Amino acid sequence: MRFSIDFRCQCVIFLSLVPCGVGLAKPPVEDESRQEVIKTQTRLSNFVRHGASEDSFPWALAHGLMAFGKDFQTDARRPAIEAVMDHLQTSTIDGRLVYKFRANTPAGLQVEPHPQLILATLIEVGISPSTVLQTPNGSSVSIRRLISDAERLFRSPRTFSEWFDYPWAATLFLRTKSRTQQLKTFNETIPMTTFAQRGLEQLVREQAFLGEWMDQKAPHLVQKQRQGIYRHACGGLHFIQAGLHCSAFLGDETSLNQAHRQIDILRFRWHAERVLYRNALRENPSFTSLILIQQLKFYGHILETLVVAKRLSLFRSLPTISKFFREVAADLAHTVRQLAPLYASLPSIRKSQPRLYNDLIGDGCHAIKALKDGLQLFYAPSPPP
Repeated sequence: MRFSIDFRCQCVIFLSLVPCGVGLAKPPVEDESRQEVIKTQTRLSNFVRHGASEDSFPWALAHGLMAFGKDFQTDARRPAIEAVMDHLQTSTIDGRLVYKFRANTPAGLQVEPHPQLILATLIEVGISPSTVLQTPNGSSVSIRRLISDAERLFRSPRTFSEWFDYPWAATLFLRTKSRTQQLKTFNETIPMTTFAQRGLEQLVREQAFLGEWMDQKAPHLVQKQRQGIYRHACGGLHFIQAGLHCSAFLGDETSLNQAHRQIDILRFRWHAERVLYRNALRENPSFTSLILIQQLKFYGHILETLVVAKRLSLFRSLPTISKFFREVAADLAHTVRQLAPLYASLPSIRKSQPRLYNDLIGDGCHAIKALKDGLQLFYAPSPPP
């Protein structure tokens, strides 16, 4: 088995994995209890909180906000939402002053590898668009103004790199605009329904090959060779989440049925890939750390996607999607336990393998948020003491 690693956007992606193969043992499917989910969430929180609170690392702070909420503070004891604003910059386009976040800090740390990652995160954690914050030059700017500038800078995706960044812009605009509104960019005006339709259609294209294998009931055919959805950040799970937002935004029967199919494809993919990971761990013990980090990414983002689907009411059966969540949560819990020695070595990993460090922090935060939200959405309330 051959592995190749692309660290773009801190995603560990296996470019070539052998098929599952017929007759190979499948890892057992478990149903995680509420207590165990709480344990996993607590364990991960203890692992990543320090790294996610680094005052001068806005990418990490954005993930810390995601995991720990809008009141999250940096290690310098100031609100994380204020710290990320240190990295705004301005430019003048067509006579208009435009704010946007730079790609990297002066020290070379990431700010937002995908445009609109920070703004989408602020909206996701409940920061009001009317919130006014300080810019690096001491002036004031509202989140609403930053969203308006992001709209102006948006370009309809035509190339892969533009589709690669689409999920964050889609999440931002679909959560802050109505069906009757338009995107008014510097280059064009796009009806919001057109914006959503294009995103959903692109997701369907990117997932088509997996849908064919699912229809054939052939998980053993699944290979990850950077085709289709596998080309995208974090295995394409952010793109799937954006596509679900597009489906719900459009709201017609065809779009909703497509959302159901995308969730079915995701479940099929989970069944196939968990076998790939088990076999990879057996056959390539020297890659154990990388495979476990990829599992953390995959399972945590699946849980996050199911939370999106539940909140948008994009499922056919609540018991079925709840069971799916609990099963993936069990895989995640097992992975987190195995990753404990790696998390204990975070300071040295930060120096020697900063991209792996980012994965451990960022993907840990995604998983924390998914577990926290999933406890409310997929489990009965805990009994009173």
